[in-house]
Amino acid sequence: MSRDEDAGDVLAGPSHWPTARGFPEQAYEWPPAPPGAIQHPGALVHGQEAVDGYAAHDEEHAHEVGKAAPKGPQPVTVVHSPKHGKNPPWLTWGNTQILSVVGIPLAASISPYVQLVNLRYGRPETWRFFFAAKLLSTSDGNPPVVTPTIEFQVTIGNGFTTFTADFFQTFEFEIGAQLGDVRMCTSVQQHNANTFFTSPGPKAPNLIELIPAQDLYIAARLVTEGSIGAGIRLDMSATAMVAPNVHVRPGWHLDIFAGGEERF
Repeated sequence: MSRDEDAGDVLAGPSHWPTARGFPEQAYEWPPAPPGAIQHPGALVHGQEAVDGYAAHDEEHAHEVGKAAPKGPQPVTVVHSPKHGKNPPWLTWGNTQILSVVGIPLAASISPYVQLVNLRYGRPETWRFFFAAKLLSTSDGNPPVVTPTIEFQVTIGNGFTTFTADFFQTFEFEIGAQLGDVRMCTSVQQHNANTFFTSPGPKAPNLIELIPAQDLYIAARLVTEGSIGAGIRLDMSATAMVAPNVHVRPGWHLDIFAGGEERF
């Protein structure tokens, strides 16, 4: 777990998530001024900030008889001041990594987990995903003599809770699979949620196509079901990408992130 220094809330991601990044500092005018109007170097702010501003104005000019308080939101400067550099927030929403193992006699080989997606969105959202794996090469140039498998681990966080699925998706390549073979998916079939059915007929598939999450962490590892041969190196790639299912956020066009989406 890691703690957000500004908000003080506990984020769902593991403590080894990389340093966050964001957008360059800018000032914006929003809503945009009408054509021909004099541009103010700030923005129109609504809500509590505007109310506070009006109260201060009223107190300052209370002695001025007949002086009316300002009507409507007043122009002020709104600055997006990032803490983390100039990279866009979706930089860590997708990645491809090479996973490698070297065979040992009479035993399976297991690579460490490698991070593919590291997402801290700042508010709950619904995500679609794309997973892929590719059999790249063996050091002897021959197809693997065992079943190599790519296992995807997914951790999601919402509010004050997290959940980790170590085998959210598994791609198996058959014995003797040709180098260059690929597996892909945009949905995952899990075990049936209900194990007992009174009605006849086959059970409906338990498909997962959407992930509800505020924070999302995806990692993958390479596992061989048996020995690939002493000293034989096996290289495979693992890919994971995510994107919001529906994303209508006008503020994004101005690099203004009311939900803190730039934090990742």
